[in-house]
Amino acid sequence: MKVAWERLIRFVATDGRTLFGQPILPTPDFDLGETTEETQLKANVIQGEIYDTTGATKVTDEVVTVKKLLGPLAPSDVPILRCVGLNYAKHSKSLTSTPYLTIQGFLTPNQSARPAAPRLPTPPSSSSPTPQSTTTAPTS
Repeated sequence: MKVAWERLIRFVATDGRTLFGQPILPTPDFDLGETTEETQLKANVIQGEIYDTTGATKVTDEVVTVKKLLGPLAPSDVPILRCVGLNYAKHSKSLTSTPYLTIQGFLTPNQSARPAAPRLPTPPSSSSPTPQSTTTAPTS
């Protein structure tokens, strides 16, 4: 069996509740990254454990309006993040060091689970900012 939802979002609804839901896209090309209270995105509320594959979790008929889109995972959702570094060769070359010959894995604390941001703050002292983000895929 598979999970109950096709698309998953975590958000604050206009009534103040933080929920998981399945978005109801107003158009096929709607960009979820542009979601604000003004876009009036609607979502069906998901009831139950989001990773459940037993059929106990349901996408309900309750429709709510999204006030603020959150990152898919809160730090409390994961004990630790296991990451795979695919850009080490590029970093090694820029630092003129010997590149790794294999893909490197690393751990990072759960506080690293943050929402996507349209613009990352850059310290004024930074001469060449290279903001980076990591896409996570939870596994059990």
